[in-house]
Amino acid sequence: MAPADPLVVEPTRREDARSGREWRPPVRRSGLLKTAGKWTTHRLLMAVLVIVFVFPFVVMVTSAFKNTGDIFHSPPRLLPSEWTWDNFTGAFHQIPVFRYLGNTLFISTMTVIGTVLTCPLVAYSLSKLQWRCRSALLAIVLATMMLPTQVTMIPIYLMWNALHGANTYWPLITPAFFGTPFLIFMIRQFLINVPDELIQAARMDGASELRVYWSIVLPLARPALATAAVFQFVWTWTDFLNPLIYLNDSSKYTLSIGLYAFFGQHDVAWGPRHERHDRRRDTRHVPRARRGPSAEATRRLGAAPRRAARGTTERAESLISTTHSNVPAANGGAAACRPRRRFHR
Repeated sequence: MAPADPLVVEPTRREDARSGREWRPPVRRSGLLKTAGKWTTHRLLMAVLVIVFVFPFVVMVTSAFKNTGDIFHSPPRLLPSEWTWDNFTGAFHQIPVFRYLGNTLFISTMTVIGTVLTCPLVAYSLSKLQWRCRSALLAIVLATMMLPTQVTMIPIYLMWNALHGANTYWPLITPAFFGTPFLIFMIRQFLINVPDELIQAARMDGASELRVYWSIVLPLARPALATAAVFQFVWTWTDFLNPLIYLNDSSKYTLSIGLYAFFGQHDVAWGPRHERHDRRRDTRHVPRARRGPSAEATRRLGAAPRRAARGTTERAESLISTTHSNVPAANGGAAACRPRRRFHR
């Protein structure tokens, strides 16, 4: 039998002084039940949030396949009674969607290219290069962010109009190649965290500033460049004011301007018009209109008021002549027939 290890202490049994019962160490419950309860609560909460945020998107998608009767059905229902593609075919036939989509993609892609080329270069010079008036230029860049778009809108339009840039894509693409202040500041804040030792080591190896920027700084700044590209693409894709100001030709419209022009030229068509659904909807919500009168009935109805007015005039003239015949030919009679003046208080 192996000897007992002196470092191992055998558990001793003690008795509680109050109750006299044998003392036992407390049994710890397993943490699996608590963990399972927490996971269940978190999953239920996440499921509820997913349903809340996804439900409007589901309603939008299902409404695209509904007709007018299903869209205005009371009570509303999620799925259409009859799936139809007439909404999509009607939209693609009435407006040049692919042309607007191509124009928007072209403008957005060019602005992203200009942003990726210029903003990191300016941010690198403001963060890693030492030169005079660097802080002053950074303050000017930040100050331009405080100017509202409405302040510079008219002067910039007059400048492009003088340069014959109206009704072209140049006013929409060229500003991105001169840098965006917010994106320059964002990339600069990211490049500040790049270690200076890497740049100094590259300079000691004989690399030029452009080589350092292209081979070391840009690969390390890929997350910031991706974020800037996404921001610029979304801003250009959803831009409404600038295309509205500079573009006049309908063949050069973007999606935002094309859809706005379509809404202005046509009525809102909530869905395809089916005869069966329109008849049911008209019967339910709109009172049935009576059939209009014919031409002969209209002529008779128009002649009746004229005859009534003529008879009224004849009766009034006969009444006036009778009144004049009954009044004596005296001064009093003339005064009685004279109309009274009405004084307004």
